[in-house]
Amino acid sequence: MLMFFLIIFFFAGGYLFATYRNSNKLEKMSKDCEKDRAILQLLDRWFVQDIEGYKVSNFFADRNIKTIAIYGAGILGDLLYKKIEAENTGIKVKYVIDKDVRRSIRGLKTVAPGDFLADVDMVVVSAITAFNEIRNTMTDIDSSQILSLKDVICAE
Repeated sequence: MLMFFLIIFFFAGGYLFATYRNSNKLEKMSKDCEKDRAILQLLDRWFVQDIEGYKVSNFFADRNIKTIAIYGAGILGDLLYKKIEAENTGIKVKYVIDKDVRRSIRGLKTVAPGDFLADVDMVVVSAITAFNEIRNTMTDIDSSQILSLKDVICAE
């Protein structure tokens, strides 16, 4: 009888472990899907605005912003840099901030979040789904100087 209970206990423990592990995977997949959805929605909006003649550099010029840092060396950060360069209006991207300092955008200097230099007019966070968390950790700079890329693209 004891052997029976041990076998049942063993299988039940294995089942619970597998269920727990799968629920963590599902949670991560769900978060990844939400992140991807947010990025696609922003890219859709950006694409439409680009067709309509919206210039990202005008957002900065209208606010007298001449230098920025891009937080996030991923796809959106890279696209923002390319767009600013293509518009050729004198807005300067001085550096990139990223947790992985080995990542870079077009050869720009990349610094870790705790090491960023505050010598820019604005920090644009391209990691849009983590914006609030990132802004809350950037205590060395006035929060009004930290914007989400979503705010830049969706500005009217």
